[in-house]
Amino acid sequence: MALLMVNDAFEGLRLGEIGRLVVGQINRKHYYFVCRDTVPTGFVGWAYCTEDAGRAWAERSDTRGIGDGTSGDSVILNVWLADGKDMNSYLTYRLREEWSDKKNLFARRRYTNGNSRALSLNIDRKNKRPR
Repeated sequence: MALLMVNDAFEGLRLGEIGRLVVGQINRKHYYFVCRDTVPTGFVGWAYCTEDAGRAWAERSDTRGIGDGTSGDSVILNVWLADGKDMNSYLTYRLREEWSDKKNLFARRRYTNGNSRALSLNIDRKNKRPR
């Protein structure tokens, strides 16, 4: 949690909010820590949900449809923190494997000024056309 608390994008969240978020991800085993020379420098956490629940969360902060976060054809990515391009590349690689059976990814980009922007991506590789 200390890693998130000192990051500008998470500055506006209270300790209890960060704690609930991280504990839920850890309890579900939906997270990765990344380290540089044994020092934690990144964290990513998620929940599984339906497409409708993911869209409601991303667009309106509505968490009612998520349930326990352990099932669904979509992913809510609610924490991503990494300290460099190499860490981002590693996390992207791992999560593509982790989410290989999922159809949609929902996230919110949080800015240091307190604003956020919804993000929605189709990640279903089964329905992609070959190039």
